[in-house]
Amino acid sequence: MRIDLVTPPFAGHLHPLLSIGGHLAGLDIRVRVLTTDKGQKAVAAAGLEGIGLLPGHDDAVEAIANPPHQVKTNPLRLARQLESNLNLMKGLQEELRSLWQADRPDLVLVDSVLPVAGWLALAMDIPWWTSVASPCAIETRTGTPSYLGGWMPAAGLLSRWRDRLGRRGIRIFKSLVAWRYRKQFDQLGLPSIYRSDGTEAVYSPEKILALGLREFEFDRDWPASLEFIGYPRGAPGFGAPVPPIQDDRPHILVSLGTHLLWAKDRALGLIVDLAERLPGVVFHFSRGLPGGTRQEMTGRVLVCDYIPYDQCLSGYRAVIFHGGSGLLQSCLFHGLPMLVWPHDYDQFDHAARIVHHGLGLKLKLSPQDAVQQIQFLLSDESTQWRLHHFRGISRKHAPLERVGELILKRAAR
Repeated sequence: MRIDLVTPPFAGHLHPLLSIGGHLAGLDIRVRVLTTDKGQKAVAAAGLEGIGLLPGHDDAVEAIANPPHQVKTNPLRLARQLESNLNLMKGLQEELRSLWQADRPDLVLVDSVLPVAGWLALAMDIPWWTSVASPCAIETRTGTPSYLGGWMPAAGLLSRWRDRLGRRGIRIFKSLVAWRYRKQFDQLGLPSIYRSDGTEAVYSPEKILALGLREFEFDRDWPASLEFIGYPRGAPGFGAPVPPIQDDRPHILVSLGTHLLWAKDRALGLIVDLAERLPGVVFHFSRGLPGGTRQEMTGRVLVCDYIPYDQCLSGYRAVIFHGGSGLLQSCLFHGLPMLVWPHDYDQFDHAARIVHHGLGLKLKLSPQDAVQQIQFLLSDESTQWRLHHFRGISRKHAPLERVGELILKRAAR
């Protein structure tokens, strides 16, 4: 059996699929990872076969996903991102078409941000499944909508109407964008962004693997094809050294992921200030540069190019981060309190869920307030109890085994 994994090179999308690919390869399934040249180092580190996509376009891909400013819900910036993306996607589809005509896979598992690969697979009668690291991004007919700044669940009639208007507004906005770029979408094989049953055509109609916990999400009517499988762990460490944890002082990991380059200097300045105010706490700050090995002190903070948190997270007492899905799920797995500092995209919605479930706090930028928040998270027993509850939920999942089971079951049809 042969399966192709199609993903952008960014850690939050690539790494969980590499974990899945490694497990499938152990089941005597031939796995190929289709990503850009930038992602090939991680593919090789996972011991998998990689095929480069969009050669020479890594800078353009990076510019789309990692702009030098916040995007949030700014419609002009969102539209510009989409237009830049569409300009690359036709070439991507042609590369995939040639590849699959020469060597046809039995199934393609496509990251949710590259649905054009799924549309092509459907056109070529190749089974297509979607993996999605941020299930909150999926539109539903009920519940609190996402990508509107991190709304909390409805608590009364007024907020239920707010949710209804929010869901409707998102649908109208997406429909207008699809109409504006209808020629490009038509060329990519997408006549409509919504199917006749109302579900979004960017996700597989057969199977959506939600990489997370249903209990962490707000109540919504998820698509029938969606299954929460938990989060695949085991991201490559790229040979980066594990920061030393040498004494009993509480150590706190600080990370804004591998993107948000424009925000990291400001974040480091805040952490250095907090370290001066909390002499009994040690901070480890990750610049999010995979492949880097430097570690140096800035004030009373250890600054690292890259911290392989899957290998060392259990040594920390708390995490300050942007709300990215990978580190979020690892915090749930280890039961670590989170001080979340959202900057863009789904991060505000993840922050809302963390606060709603009592698993952490949303960072206050006043250093004095942030000090109090850290002290609270390091000592509050009720937060620890709720984290212990979610730790148990997270550890009940066996995402790699579940994906293998689903794929082998499909192959046996």
